[in-house]
Amino acid sequence: MKIILGVCPRIENLLQKSWICAIFRFFSSNRATILLKKAKNSPKPSFPSLRFLFSDKLLGVCPRIENLLQKSWICAVFRFFSSNRVTILLKKAKNRPKSRFPSLRFLFSDKLLVGLSLILLNACHQQNRTKDMPEPISNNAVAIVASVNSHKLFSFNGLKSAKTWEDISQSAYVFDKKWSELKVPQSVLAVLASAAVSIGEKIYLIGGYTVDEKGQEKSVATVHEYNTNNNQWKLVTHMPVPVDDTVALVYDKRYIYLISGWHDTDNVRLVQVYDTVDDHWFNATPYQAPAVFGHSGGIVGNQMLICDGVKVVVKEKSRDFVASPVCMSGVIDSQDPRRINWQKVPHHSQKAYYRMAAVGDNENRRIVFAGGSDNPYNFDGIGYNGEPSIASDKIYVYDLVAKKWQEYLDVIPQNMDHRALLFDGQWFYILGGMQEQQKVSKKVIKFKLPML
Repeated sequence: MKIILGVCPRIENLLQKSWICAIFRFFSSNRATILLKKAKNSPKPSFPSLRFLFSDKLLGVCPRIENLLQKSWICAVFRFFSSNRVTILLKKAKNRPKSRFPSLRFLFSDKLLVGLSLILLNACHQQNRTKDMPEPISNNAVAIVASVNSHKLFSFNGLKSAKTWEDISQSAYVFDKKWSELKVPQSVLAVLASAAVSIGEKIYLIGGYTVDEKGQEKSVATVHEYNTNNNQWKLVTHMPVPVDDTVALVYDKRYIYLISGWHDTDNVRLVQVYDTVDDHWFNATPYQAPAVFGHSGGIVGNQMLICDGVKVVVKEKSRDFVASPVCMSGVIDSQDPRRINWQKVPHHSQKAYYRMAAVGDNENRRIVFAGGSDNPYNFDGIGYNGEPSIASDKIYVYDLVAKKWQEYLDVIPQNMDHRALLFDGQWFYILGGMQEQQKVSKKVIKFKLPML
């Protein structure tokens, strides 16, 4: 088995630390018999037994394995366990008594172990992937409209593969079992660094910036509303101060908060709020940290968490773009949405990441940050320092209750250049972005994290 697994060391490494592999190794070494019966009808065994209740929380302990356990025949066995609360009775085959109920006997040899492992790590994973986007796209605004039984993923604007000013996109796409292109009105410009949020069945597409053939950039003020029910667009308002590369978060299914961001020639500390019900703007408590662009954040209830981004440092003869390793908690006053109590929280790593994908997880009361790069860059992926930026494969999760960070590795591939992370209550989604060597991607990265 060592020789066979040695062909793929990454698979071997993954197989060393998961509880499911420990079961396989037990089977292999002891030639165990598995007796399967629904727990509610299971007689008390007369020999040592081991009972597993395969719930989401148990599988959630190992998110990488859970991500793989979909749609293959072996995964069907685990889904049967989960839905029927199956009891597994383990006993060495040579002493196996005759059972009075239906059983399934597996004699686990090393060859079978390798086969099962490869199925879990290859076949399951391939069948579980959400289909690729219609074209490679990066720095795209994303949103999700979810219902009880289904969800739709949306992508707007962004940068195509060649990464020149001519490759800035006006296109929009929706994934509803398959990808399709949306018709976009002329008032929706081809921009970078726009933001998108959903409230009910409506999506608000916000701002961004244009780039001309001379490299001149201009922040865009427009806010469009897209109705996912009838596919109708409407230009609903203009930002008082146009910003791009901002963080857009929704509070109380009504207010859209735009935290800091870039306005034409510099960052702003403004927190601009759009009331979608009364159709008006107001300013909330300004961001109590250096003004930034390319930062990331999420919201749970009335608590926001904003991290990192790029600040402007003015020198005698120059202005430098410098990473800002700061995380700020912002609690919105439930009685007055204009008031935000900003407090600095411990940083996730002391290293700032630019354009991470981030989202709030309401059920687990946590904010999730994924990917990004620790070298801030221009829209082509080349750093302001002239060095190519390297995408991160790290995930940082802040527990709002315990007030502490957790880091996850080997869950996602390297990726950067995002506007937001999407979450349907179970799965997280990263749409497009840049992966290794600043390559614009059309991949959809889909992953889970353990429940808290």
